[in-house]
Amino acid sequence: MYIETERLLIKPLQLQFVPEIQAAKEEVWGELQTWMSWAYDDQKPQSAMEAFAASLNPARPFDVAACFARDNGKFAVMGGIMDDGDGVFATGYWCALSQRGKGYATEATNAAIRYAFDALDAKRVNINYYEGNHNSRRVIEKLGFTFVGTDKGGHLRCADGVPLDVHRFTMTDPSVLPPLEWKLVE
Repeated sequence: MYIETERLLIKPLQLQFVPEIQAAKEEVWGELQTWMSWAYDDQKPQSAMEAFAASLNPARPFDVAACFARDNGKFAVMGGIMDDGDGVFATGYWCALSQRGKGYATEATNAAIRYAFDALDAKRVNINYYEGNHNSRRVIEKLGFTFVGTDKGGHLRCADGVPLDVHRFTMTDPSVLPPLEWKLVE
């Protein structure tokens, strides 16, 4: 099962994808340690990603998704739509260096959100970004999320423990999303 958009194939994370994703992760590791909540030193080795992929619940296939460009088959975005329970979901993403500036993070996240509302009966989707992550903020704005609030110093940066403000957003109505043709392929 996967999600298809005009330009992307969005697939549940699988062990066979790990080497390509690991190479992309290593290229942007410094940024990931700045902007991601999970990017501590122990998560850098490929073995950590392999263990993470193996631990995922197959009943929730898009909690973590690997997105590939349809034109060349290359890994583009790591994203997903995580079920937090009671109809509440969370999403996030990071983009491979070679695939930036193409709108893939916006497209992949748009599709994941649509999947949550259409197939999983989501009532709300949440997303955050850390102070200074302007690229992530722009994606959130393009998708039409509503600002909820800021947690001052709410996240300690993985790289060095510096506190960063967490800007929180939510969406309860997918009609605010930009248009997107997508389908679930089983």
